[in-house]
Amino acid sequence: MRYFLALTAFAVLFACTAATQAIEDFETGTGWPWAPWTTANTGTAFSINSSAARSGSFGAYSGTGTSPWYYRTTPNIGGTAGDRIEIWCRTAGSGRVYVGYGASASGCYSLVFAPNTSNLIIQANSGWGFSDVASSAFSYSNNVWYRVELEWTTATQVTGRLYVGTSTTASVTVTYNHASPLSGGVALRAFGPQDFDDFYDNSGFSIATQSPLPTAAEQQSYSTTITAVNGTTPYSWNTNITGLPPGITAAQVGDTLELSGTPATSSAGTYNFTVSASDSASANDSKSFTMYVTPPPASMPYNDDFSVDNGWALGSGWTIGSATAYSATGPTRSEPGQDNSPSTDNNILGHNIGADYPNSMSVSYATSPPIDCTGASVVRLTFYRWLGVSLGDNAGIQVTNNGTTWNDVWTYPSSTNLNDTAWTAVAYDVSTWAAGNAVVQFRFSIGPSDSTSPNVGWCIDDFAIDDPGPAMVVKEGGSSGTVITDDEAVGGLRDWGLVPVSTNSTTLQIAFTNNGFADINFGAYSKTGANPNEFFVINAPPAVLPIGQTDIMEIQFNSANTGVHTCTVNVPHTATGAGVGTSPFEINLRAEAFTPVP
Repeated sequence: MRYFLALTAFAVLFACTAATQAIEDFETGTGWPWAPWTTANTGTAFSINSSAARSGSFGAYSGTGTSPWYYRTTPNIGGTAGDRIEIWCRTAGSGRVYVGYGASASGCYSLVFAPNTSNLIIQANSGWGFSDVASSAFSYSNNVWYRVELEWTTATQVTGRLYVGTSTTASVTVTYNHASPLSGGVALRAFGPQDFDDFYDNSGFSIATQSPLPTAAEQQSYSTTITAVNGTTPYSWNTNITGLPPGITAAQVGDTLELSGTPATSSAGTYNFTVSASDSASANDSKSFTMYVTPPPASMPYNDDFSVDNGWALGSGWTIGSATAYSATGPTRSEPGQDNSPSTDNNILGHNIGADYPNSMSVSYATSPPIDCTGASVVRLTFYRWLGVSLGDNAGIQVTNNGTTWNDVWTYPSSTNLNDTAWTAVAYDVSTWAAGNAVVQFRFSIGPSDSTSPNVGWCIDDFAIDDPGPAMVVKEGGSSGTVITDDEAVGGLRDWGLVPVSTNSTTLQIAFTNNGFADINFGAYSKTGANPNEFFVINAPPAVLPIGQTDIMEIQFNSANTGVHTCTVNVPHTATGAGVGTSPFEINLRAEAFTPVP
């Protein structure tokens, strides 16, 4: 009877995982640690007993003591997308189980099942020490079996997942990017009252593509490929999939599965479905996927002041809500009580608005709705930020044109804390990834963070995607006037016509607008031409013109001598690019002084 029950539990395990092999099932029973396990340091050995078993006759129990690290160098696992390891754990309310990977005699990394701090953690354990590199919060229940899984989502990226019982939906995930592909042996360590059993290697035949799949958009052609690895070809895919978005179908193409079609009108939403496949050696795998369908992409120029939610996908901690003043020290940090563009809603996009982001958090994203950039050759991202990030933590901006490959636009860390004390305009040239593409999305990230210094994270307002035109636009007649070009012939408002002698002319306003990707620096103006001393600059351009800002230069004419007078005002600047002209920007002026008839 015991044999039948063990096989039943074994079948339940395999029903929700890929082709697997046991690394350790603890069925040897006595004499732990047995070969090929090696003890790396000192501690209280696991107890192998029947009460700790999840399947079979025996499982491991850590008791109230702290075990040593145990490691083995076989099997060699990792460094290939789709490789996985998993173990089943049950807690009595405290303690931890460490599931080591990349293990050798000098240490390992580990995925840590940590009820004592209510986290799922990835640690670096060089020299068998302990250093958190990523963490996600989770509240555990006592006397419940959890499946703890680590998967190589790419050759260098690992994702830890925690499943309650036989659920195929992860309750919490944590991700870490290694600098290079990491493979090696496995390791175990535990303390506190923990049961654990069924340590498996899932590096056989498996579906390698990661969930979620690339984002689709209503009425936009869509195609994505799902692949499997480590099997005997040819592969066979089940194309009768329940739960696909309307307009999307599945077809086998060679040894891959292709999902393609055009999502139907009004199909925007979240879709969850399961894909299954088998290889020629009868190994099989199934995997749950999520796919998002967005409304049709918005057109350029796109502007969002967050007065309403226009379809942002918001991860943990992100909200669109009222700006909330906050300040604290250690480090000195703050958040605004007013949005950048004052309005009755006072709304911004932010992470933990009015508070700090958590220590030891994993990365969390706020992802924009899709934007159609097909008609643009230049695409600019602009927004206002109020951002605080501590040394050792991470923040960033990314862009995608396929929903899967995310490209860095800007990243932190730096060598110092970053703490804005006012709304700050920023602009980025994203043409490389966005120009000419029909479905472009942007996302802001915060995390992972370390376990030390807190900070406030992102506050964002007045998000915009546009084709900015020239980096510097100059207009006569003020900010709503007429565009003029560098060294343009005299005309328009720059020719005052007749002006009585010894009389101030009307004031000419020349507006400089920074539409570029960096601040514009202005040098000291100069006046040249036939009559420079009869034209007066009464308000010069600023030393620095920030991104997105406009400043007004003012000029008047006054002469005691009758006749035609001309002058060129030269304004040195650092703006570059098409349509800007050269530096200095030359403003040609004319006026004719006359003596009025009494």
